[in-house]
Amino acid sequence: MKRLRINWLFVLVWVHALSYGQPVSLGLECHTEIPAYGYHINYYPRLKMPGNTLYVPTKDGIYMKDLKRDSQWTRCGFEGMVVQDFVWNRKMEYLAALYDRDGRDSLLVLDPVGLGGVENLTPQLSGGINQICRLVQNPLKKESLLCLGYDGIYRSYNFGKTWESINPIDPLDASAFLAYHPLDTSLIFVGGRTPYSEGVILKSPDGGKTWDEYKTPAKYDRILDVSFHWAHPSAMFYGGTGCIGRSMDRGEKWEIVLADAPMAFSKVVPHPRYSNIIYATGRHESNDSIYIYRSLDMGEQWHVAARYHVDGAVCAFDMCIHENDLILYCSNGIYKVSMQDIPSQVGSLDISTPAFRLEQGVLYSNAGQKMKSIEVFTVSGELIFCHEGVSSSISLSSLGKGIYILQVVMEDGTVCKQKINVK
Repeated sequence: MKRLRINWLFVLVWVHALSYGQPVSLGLECHTEIPAYGYHINYYPRLKMPGNTLYVPTKDGIYMKDLKRDSQWTRCGFEGMVVQDFVWNRKMEYLAALYDRDGRDSLLVLDPVGLGGVENLTPQLSGGINQICRLVQNPLKKESLLCLGYDGIYRSYNFGKTWESINPIDPLDASAFLAYHPLDTSLIFVGGRTPYSEGVILKSPDGGKTWDEYKTPAKYDRILDVSFHWAHPSAMFYGGTGCIGRSMDRGEKWEIVLADAPMAFSKVVPHPRYSNIIYATGRHESNDSIYIYRSLDMGEQWHVAARYHVDGAVCAFDMCIHENDLILYCSNGIYKVSMQDIPSQVGSLDISTPAFRLEQGVLYSNAGQKMKSIEVFTVSGELIFCHEGVSSSISLSSLGKGIYILQVVMEDGTVCKQKINVK
């Protein structure tokens, strides 16, 4: 009987070691389907997170929460209104793109200091835009805005009081993307889907005077997101239906780095500290779970890092990173997932054999064969280093002093895990 209890204890410890935490609700419900005249339309709001404060556009206004202090949610404007996108200035005036009460049109509305006395600025848009997809601010001039509407792109120099047309474009749907390059505001990027069901990225190198066009292959019919890499100013990624793309020259040329995936990728996010790690999420074709994809080599290769089943959350259509957490805007609310809880790419581990030695910052194999890939974790489980490529030795000189966990895939596919002490 004693032997039986010991064996069960081993099994329980083993199961616990292979499990990982579920997404934790941050307590804000915000369903993304909008009923209108007997049918439902989906909209695509985007999270904003300056510093530690998370702003969430919802069907009932804009909410904010201090993630560092774990404060309560506070509404900061547009009560009872369906917010698609928004910006704010130093005076804390909020300008938002809203669906109207019937869900058939979009309005551009100013809410001074979140007091509820809204001002409708929509009629001042030449061309009578009836579908406002995105609002963005110039990173260097907060009063300078871009507005992406159904019939073109408009610019304002006075926080939305007046607008001018930059350049008419083919209509894009409500999932479209608009952004300045964070390091060069003369570069403007637009992504979306044309009326001909083509995924497209438009790039203006001169502030909107001229435009270059990139279209995805026909089977990838929508661009949902374009992201910029903080550590590599020329690196960019896009997420689309079934694919992830990458550019290493600020959008001059694009390549598809993940093809034919059963996923519409709505967000691609570089890790804020480890530049080679990239996360992506969106809507899986199964439509029943939250999927997190991950690349450990700047987007060269991708794998499903985690899958979560949460009642009512059939997808995550936006994501940002705060400290060690992925913040997910799901179809029924806001969740966080600790990156430390996301399992490594390979699940089978063997920690019993000291298969490696560390000499003067270089890792060598004692197993008589070469190493195929390596991941290095802190003792708390955070991935801080990864390397892929067959080699008999790998430099770990970038690691500081401390104790780390190695997970190494050998040339024959064997997976080994070992603790090392860097002195």
